[in-house]
Amino acid sequence: MKKKVAVFFGGVSCEHDVSIITGMQVVLSLAKSQEFEIVPIYIDQKGEFLTDSCLFDVSKIKDFKELSRKFRKLTFRAGDNHLYEIKGKKFIKIAEISCAVLCTHGEGGEDGSLQGLLKLSKIPQTSGGILSQSIGMDKEISKNIAKSIGVDVLDFEKFSQSEKLEEILLELDQKADYPYVVKPNSLGSSIGVKFCSDMAELEEALFVAFSFSREVLVEKAAIDFYELNISAVRIDGVIHLSEIEKPKQWHEILTFEDKYISKGKIKGMENLRREFPAEISLEEKQKIEEISLKLYEKFKLSGIVRFDYMSENKKIYFNEVNTIPGSLSSYLWRGKFKFNELLHQVIVDSINEYKKETDREFTFLSNIF
Repeated sequence: MKKKVAVFFGGVSCEHDVSIITGMQVVLSLAKSQEFEIVPIYIDQKGEFLTDSCLFDVSKIKDFKELSRKFRKLTFRAGDNHLYEIKGKKFIKIAEISCAVLCTHGEGGEDGSLQGLLKLSKIPQTSGGILSQSIGMDKEISKNIAKSIGVDVLDFEKFSQSEKLEEILLELDQKADYPYVVKPNSLGSSIGVKFCSDMAELEEALFVAFSFSREVLVEKAAIDFYELNISAVRIDGVIHLSEIEKPKQWHEILTFEDKYISKGKIKGMENLRREFPAEISLEEKQKIEEISLKLYEKFKLSGIVRFDYMSENKKIYFNEVNTIPGSLSSYLWRGKFKFNELLHQVIVDSINEYKKETDREFTFLSNIF
């Protein structure tokens, strides 16, 4: 009997639509597998788990509209790796899930909460654990950890929504260290990120960023720079690195539209104009590879991730880690792995690693009661 693999996408965050793109790319790629039976699980913006009425039959699905013709409502239960359909007040057991592939970007899917649910339900999953997901989601924490092991980051300050906006503006304006980049502390896809050259732009940027997140980072903007991205994955205990890309931004910083929408077409990160492989010096390439290997270990990552960097005057700055990257960085692995084969290997590794962990678990019985 084929193992059933659940692919989660959608979610409650403002990256919901981007997650659908990633999820459908993964569903269609895994549909080619002869070993797995694919269970698409869409999380709507209310947080409900849903799947197509024709459960497991993804052979005819070409896009999300076809998947969402008629949904069935689903749930999981702690201590049980089965998927249940909710019918009225009844839970009907419909499938045993062998592994979960997470394509959920942002809050509720990339911050450790979904990973916690799956852990309680004894379901292996292809992304890092609760800790690594939480670290990756929090830009301040990930930057501080990177700094602790000697990795350069741009100067930044964190501000909270509980602070008065007037006082934040006054503090930053008195430093007169423009330009700044303002970004929500726990968000991705360049949503809410603004480049600020003066106080008026700074005020608008803070207002926008605080509408998405209770905490906001204000960074000293790099000026003469370019962005560099690399993907990493651990297979059979060995960390593999993709080629490096250099995105071609149209603005001071990459926007949501730059990344996901091009000439009216929506294809995920495939839309991004890029130089691939990046035409950079051997020194820059080796530095990025060295840092990425260190951060993958330090952040306790697993599965496919993407590291984003900035190069300013040939100095490399760590920007952020995407623990569940858009399109799962499929475009960065060309020439090294076929995407469906890479996904297959990650799933197999996740199942094997979970088995190793559970096989060596030891329970201490105190006999207090």
